Amino acid sequence: EISEKDYCRESPVIDRPSCGLDLGWRVMSPGEYLRIGMLVDSLDRAVELRLPLSMGRKRDESKQGWISSLHDLIAFDSRIDLELEGAKTKLGELLLEKPAGFDKMRQNGLRKLMRETRDQRVLNVLTEWEERNSNLCAIRATVRRRTRRRKSWLYHNLAAWIAATYGTIVWEGNFSLKLMSMRSENPAFRTAAKYRQWAGLGELRTAIKNAARKYRSEIIQAETLNTTRRCFVCSAEHKGDKSELHLECPNGHRWDQDINAARNILFCQFSDGPEQVKRFRIMHGADVTTSIDIPAHLTEIAVPCSVQ
Repeated sequence: EISEKDYCRESPVIDRPSCGLDLGWRVMSPGEYLRIGMLVDSLDRAVELRLPLSMGRKRDESKQGWISSLHDLIAFDSRIDLELEGAKTKLGELLLEKPAGFDKMRQNGLRKLMRETRDQRVLNVLTEWEERNSNLCAIRATVRRRTRRRKSWLYHNLAAWIAATYGTIVWEGNFSLKLMSMRSENPAFRTAAKYRQWAGLGELRTAIKNAARKYRSEIIQAETLNTTRRCFVCSAEHKGDKSELHLECPNGHRWDQDINAARNILFCQFSDGPEQVKRFRIMHGADVTTSIDIPAHLTEIAVPCSVQ
């Protein structure tokens, strides 16, 4: 855990830059990490917020080679499903009359069948399945605990860095994970639907709120209507679908839709966003090449990128 003295600034809150946060989840590079958000600050510098899918992937010989990553959780889920379907296939060959709903039966259904059956062959299949299933579930639970602890540590420190670096944080006011997951018009959300709980954006938002109170940063709830489709440069709207990461407005401006959304969220309180960027740079004595100081322990999760 990072102590307060590692982050606190002596300058007043007003002297710190502001930032806009567009939070969400998107599978990137393919299957290497989740993009959980995009941060753009008042100096028009962008930081991609990542959650690695191979996070904490370390072998531990003392624990039978167990490894801790989201890839492993998904692999164990697949193995558990394969074991269940394999047991059902064998049972289908043995049962003279299948129970109601057998084709959709899951673990509890098989356990109920194991308690009720008097056929020794069926009981043998179910007993073998239950033993393998219990072992896999125990390993999966251990991996899940490790990955959750690691994610909580990263979110806590990421939130502390954001709140200590930026005096004002602007983000989506009507944020709803459920509504985001139901956005059927965006295939990216459907593709990444299975990662929603893993991303844990509610946990990240709570961590940022707590850090903002600690470091005296202000949080502004922004209006986010069409922030993704509306071009930050000219305000024209992209009319096509949002399945591609990079969109283009009718006037030919091309942008990463998450960066564009974060810029719009940050500068929604100003009528002249692009001009306001220039004024902020003058105010803070910074130019386009000014880099963002990201602590070494966060370089895996906070990655500077170009706004173009």
